[in-house]
This record gives sequence, C-alpha cells and structure tokens, in this order.
Amino acid sequence: MVSLFADLVANSVQAVPAIVLVLIIRQWFSLPPRWQYGLWLIPMARLILPWSLTSIAVNQFIPELVPDPLHIHTVLVRSGTVTDLITGWFPGQAAGPGSFPGQGGSFLIPAAALIWGAGATAMAGIMVCRSVMFLKTVRQNRQLVCESPLERLEQCKIRMKVRIPLVVVETGEVKGPVLFGWLRPRILLPKGMVHHLKTSDLDAVFSHELGHIKQQDIFLRYLGAFVLALHWFNPLVWVMVHLMGKDRERACDALVLSGMTRRERKGYGQVLISLACPASKALPGFACIAESKSDIKRRIQMIAEFKKTSTRRTIALGAFFLLLSLSVFTVGLGIAGNTPVSDLPGFAQKLVAHMAAGEHDMVVCHFDAAMAGAMDREKLKQTWDSLVSQAGPFKQVLKTRNAQEQGYNIVYVALEFEKAAPEMKFVFNDKAQVSGLWILPGK
Repeated sequence: MVSLFADLVANSVQAVPAIVLVLIIRQWFSLPPRWQYGLWLIPMARLILPWSLTSIAVNQFIPELVPDPLHIHTVLVRSGTVTDLITGWFPGQAAGPGSFPGQGGSFLIPAAALIWGAGATAMAGIMVCRSVMFLKTVRQNRQLVCESPLERLEQCKIRMKVRIPLVVVETGEVKGPVLFGWLRPRILLPKGMVHHLKTSDLDAVFSHELGHIKQQDIFLRYLGAFVLALHWFNPLVWVMVHLMGKDRERACDALVLSGMTRRERKGYGQVLISLACPASKALPGFACIAESKSDIKRRIQMIAEFKKTSTRRTIALGAFFLLLSLSVFTVGLGIAGNTPVSDLPGFAQKLVAHMAAGEHDMVVCHFDAAMAGAMDREKLKQTWDSLVSQAGPFKQVLKTRNAQEQGYNIVYVALEFEKAAPEMKFVFNDKAQVSGLWILPGK
C-alpha cells in the first residue's frame, strides 16, 4: 500500500500544473463549450495513468536487465567477506524522490497510506452502495409504454444519431429529467411529467439526455468519481470534478444546439429554465438536464450567443489540445523526480544513512513499483541486518562514483564497516527512482 500511495501522491503532484492551466484557460479564454469540457481530460488522464511518455523508451530494455528472481535477497559469503547480496534490478515506476518532504519519522508514510486507503475505500463503498440501492429502486418502476412519447424519443435518436437501446421510466425518486446508467442507460422522468410537457419540450428533454450519451458523459462521471476516490486528499481534484460537471452540461447543450434552428434554441432555453431543480441524488451514474438554478444563467447566455465552430477554428483548437497534452505528459513529468542526475550521489548517500538509522520506509518510498513489489520494508531491513551481521557495525560512507548503463544512472557508494568495505550499487531510472540495488564486494 505504501508504494501505491507513493505513486498516487506523485501523480497528484504532477497533475497540479495541468489543473491550474485548465483553470486559467477556463477563466481567461473563450473556448467553445465542448473544447472547454475536453480540456479536463488532460489532467484526468495524468491522475490515472501510471506511466509517462518518457518511460516508454526505457522499458524496452527491461527483458535484458531483469535477473533470475530466485537470486533475490541471496547472501553469499566467501572467506569471511560479502561477495554478492543481490536485492534485484526491477525497472518500473513509483513516486520520485521528494514526494514526501519534511518527514520526521519512518512511521509517517505507512500511517498516511493507511489514512488514504481508509478514505478511498469509504468513498468508493458509499458510492457503490448508493448506486446499487438506487438501481434496485428504479427497477421496481415500470417502463413507459405510451406510444407518442416513445415515438418522439425514436425520432430524436435518429436526429442525434444514437443507436443504443434506451428505455424511459417514470419514478418518484427524481425531481427532473435524468439519464441514469452507462451500459444500459435509462431516461428517468418524474411521475406525470410526460403528460404535462409539450411535444417540443419533450423533444428538448430527450435530445439533451441523448447528448449525454453521445458524449459518453456517464462513463466520464464514473471515471471522475474513481479519480476523486483515489485522490480525495488533493483539493484541486475536487475543484476539477466540480467544474467539469458544469462544463459537461454546457458541452451537452452545445451539442444539442448544433442541430437546432434559432427558434428551437429559444424553446430549448425555456425548457432549461422551467425544469431547473436541485439534483435528486449525487450519484456518478446521473446526468441531469438542469441540476441547479445558479448555473442556468451561464447556460442560457451560451445558448443566446451560440455559434457553430468553424472548420478552421476546429483544426486550430485540435492542434492546441494536442500540444497541451504532449506538454503535460513530457515536460510536466520531467519534474517528477525532483533530483537532478548531478545530485544522485548525494541522494544515494542519504538512502544509506536512512538504512543505517533503521528508517527503511524512507528508502522504500523511493523504489519504483516493481522494485517495491520485490522488496518491502521488512525485506530491506532483513537485508541490511544480514549485511551488518557479516560485516560488523556500519561506520561511514567512503566515496561515490557514477556510471551509466542503457539509459540508467548508476551510483556506487563505497561503505566502511568494521570487518569489510563493500559497495552499494544503486540503479536510478529516468525519474530518479531506485530501480535496482546491489551490495557488492569492495575493490
């Protein structure tokens, strides 16, 4: 769990510049609603993906570098000196150095990981339980069988080019029109609403919910809930998910308006005003036509000023979106390690000092994912204790030297113990994470 928590903290930190950048663009630049909504996918991806573009080129060497796993943690003694103590070379990825600044003791990292795990589990559990309970309630309501409304729905599906099966359910569990579910979506309407709406108003309602289907909004809401559960400790992620919800509705409006005449757009805006109400349930599987009156004003203004995006502007925005994505997944990830290559010898000495002081958590949190999986805190402690039992008490670091092998930075740290002077070999990946560790006989 410590390694997973370290990964998440690193990803959360790396996503902060992307979130801030989208916030700035959202505030100061006038982008079409659907493009504004799409920008949130960049920090969303950064929060989820466990790898960077720069790591792909390195990973192609992994099959050549991984040794026989049976030799991991093996201690061989020859003539009373340590000759080989292999702790593995497992290139991968985890939190970079500096991900946990200012730690005062080795207990802080596992404690923080446990708190995070409890929070993430609680949030996920509550959302799943509420969704399952609501689904059971909805299934107790009958599907709408009136031919006229269903015919309007089919016509709207043809116009919106939506082909998936869709049912309409009247229920007292919602206060306004709602799209519920992803794989088997349902349009939920308050009881009696279908008989009180005009045909044009019913078309607006159906078109809006079909717009959510075309944009895969329910899937993105589930994804946002998953990200929020994992990164609940990051306040900017809460801001991102909240604002993404507002931009989702405006993007859906823009999609629907693109296929309407000016007169139909006016009627669409009137429907939004008449149906605005508080959300019935805060569930990730929901997409309401008008969740709050506070956001209606902005949406109505967008409807009044709506213009289709020209082809030239679409190409320009697409190029901007691509460049921004590449910058987040390359330049932005370059800061993940926080330790320049020139500082790696000093950083390796600090890791040795942590091991000598028994602060093995301070070392493990800088392992990449595969290395952390092969050697946890207890195994590292056993390895160091085994070395001390053979070589005697640790005295000091004598010197360091650098090398490079196939894109990896190697730091050899010469150690002085009471009975021997072995070398500790650290292998750092491109993000200054420990991908391998050996204890070798001194020269």
